[in-house]
Amino acid sequence: MKSALAFLLVWLSAPAAALSGEPPASSLSVSAELTLHSDYRFRGISLSDRKPAFQADVALEHDSGFYAGLWSSTLSETEGGAKMEADPYIGYYTEIAGGFSADFTLSYYDYPSDSGLNYAEATAVFAYAAGPLSPRLELNYAPRQAALVGEDGRRGDNFYASAGLDYALPGAPVTLIAQAGYERGVYDYRANGGKTDWSLGLRMDQGPAKIGLTYIDTDLSVRNADGRQLAGPALLASLALAL
Repeated sequence: MKSALAFLLVWLSAPAAALSGEPPASSLSVSAELTLHSDYRFRGISLSDRKPAFQADVALEHDSGFYAGLWSSTLSETEGGAKMEADPYIGYYTEIAGGFSADFTLSYYDYPSDSGLNYAEATAVFAYAAGPLSPRLELNYAPRQAALVGEDGRRGDNFYASAGLDYALPGAPVTLIAQAGYERGVYDYRANGGKTDWSLGLRMDQGPAKIGLTYIDTDLSVRNADGRQLAGPALLASLALAL
């Protein structure tokens, strides 16, 4: 898969190199990050039965702004029968002007042990950097497809929007992070539609390591087969290492 992604990005850069008349230079970079979470929360809902989860992200990036990668995570055995999630993605990032940026991604949520859960989703993130403040708006949409089945047993689509604000503390390697999201569709866990989630936390950067502490909650009550609450308030910890 990595070789195919590399070929795609090289192909995208070929026209620019040909027009410039200059010999092509290496403009690809690879990044990777490993993360340990005390609980894998996805839009406020625990996908690891409120147990620790290990995640990995490998990305291939091109100077033009195009990128592709693979993100993966361990899951609970009760998450639809899937024990692992492996999501390939492609995208494009661009800095517009005056601190504004846009990031467009197409992701495929893949569950190797239960392909009936697989689905695709498009994401757009618009951000603005203003000194220590970085507000952002994220929009996610998954069109109607086989895996998107609501509580009523019918197929449908799913929409999720979130707004966030990061504040980098002056003179300290600490960033405060606040976010609130709204979801409507087959994954909102409600017959009448609509759920919200919110979080407030901090991240400390120490070289290649990132330490996070986040309080998260939703307006839902979701329980697993054993009756354990998966959507209640929680204090989460994480440790990430960039390679």
